[in-house]
Amino acid sequence: MASPSLSVPYALLPSIQQTHLIDDDDDPITVDRSIFSLSENKRYEWKNMLEGLVGAWCVGSSHGWIVLLDQNGVPLLLNPSSFTTINLPPLPLSFLHPVTYSYFAEYLRKTFIVKAILMCCSSPSSYILAIIYGSNNKIAYCNSATWVELSHDKQSYCDIVLSNNYLYALTQYGSVEVWNICGQIPKRLILLTPTMEGNYEEEKAYLEDN
Repeated sequence: MASPSLSVPYALLPSIQQTHLIDDDDDPITVDRSIFSLSENKRYEWKNMLEGLVGAWCVGSSHGWIVLLDQNGVPLLLNPSSFTTINLPPLPLSFLHPVTYSYFAEYLRKTFIVKAILMCCSSPSSYILAIIYGSNNKIAYCNSATWVELSHDKQSYCDIVLSNNYLYALTQYGSVEVWNICGQIPKRLILLTPTMEGNYEEEKAYLEDN
């Protein structure tokens, strides 16, 4: 595969050479994909995408890296330009509670992670990977060696962004949280809560008319 420019987001698409509607993700010979580069408006063919990674499942892409879960549910990073892979620590069993690793790998692996984003992936020792995961949409991140869960207020989240060593999180109720996740213990720095300004005169008139 030729090397696309990965400085901007790109789309991972079915291969234009695919001759059947459904491919077998457990067979690395049949899993071909195309990468569409937005900056170049060009499509690159990627043959045997999962060669050496039988059963891997894509859960996200960020900063030129693809985030995968292998057939056992262990996360890893794959750079499609250099074919470099970085192995990540397994998800803690506490994240999967009450199920076991084997149940997770067989039944939940393809739906467990809602979003995965990456920051500072210049070397295996400097990346931070953040995920929204589980049925309750919790947030956790991995700082190259350890997984840490953000469990403040038992909140559920809709979206996350990483920027300048901070994690920005949108909660299910529309609040925005800003977290410093570069220290040993994550610290919430800002909580922005939406407010609703009602027009009480219009509401009063409506109630009087009805």
